[in-house]
Amino acid sequence: QAPTVAVTAKKLASVNSVCSCGCGRFQGMHTRGDKELLEFLTEEIATEKKNQKMKVPPTTFEGFDVKYDGAEVVLSKKFNDEEIKISYTVKHTVDSEVPEELNPNAEQPEGGEMKSKPEFEVDIIKDGKTIGFTCNYVQQNTEEGEAGDVFAIDEVTFYEGEWKDSNYAVAGDILDGYLYDLFMNMLEERGISNEFVDKLSDCSTGFEHKMYISLL
Repeated sequence: QAPTVAVTAKKLASVNSVCSCGCGRFQGMHTRGDKELLEFLTEEIATEKKNQKMKVPPTTFEGFDVKYDGAEVVLSKKFNDEEIKISYTVKHTVDSEVPEELNPNAEQPEGGEMKSKPEFEVDIIKDGKTIGFTCNYVQQNTEEGEAGDVFAIDEVTFYEGEWKDSNYAVAGDILDGYLYDLFMNMLEERGISNEFVDKLSDCSTGFEHKMYISLL
């Protein structure tokens, strides 16, 4: 067994002699800035994990199957003879919500909860033809009393086969008002309602937070 002990001792000596800058437990952290960054990230990760709500991303959501590819999410389901797809990315989607009640005596206004509200695409596919909607969350004005729609249609397109950049699309805000309402009804009948989109934000928030912790 002596040769084995000797080899092990040599390996340990080799590891200990790799760095002579005195970094100690911060092995490989050669600058003061590196060490401070490591200390901060260690504390930040611990704090974020305490607040983490989503440990494992769901594979189903409100009747949709869910698939993940990095920061991108695709939900899909069958509706009669149609295929419904919802796709979005959680990158650059987080902002703080404005608190419903502000304290006028506070020296600095309190920040609201961080929420992910991504732009999302809804594709309704039937017989090789697709009607696609680009949708976004809208700012809720609680002062007006009655709550409006949680989301709005930004763009509508229709095409056959695969999507091409040359396909025509029309902005939602120039659509005839009645046609716009009919499109919103079409989405609601397929499960994409205000309630669904509100829950989607909660799910997106949890997944984005998980991705943020992984980045740290």
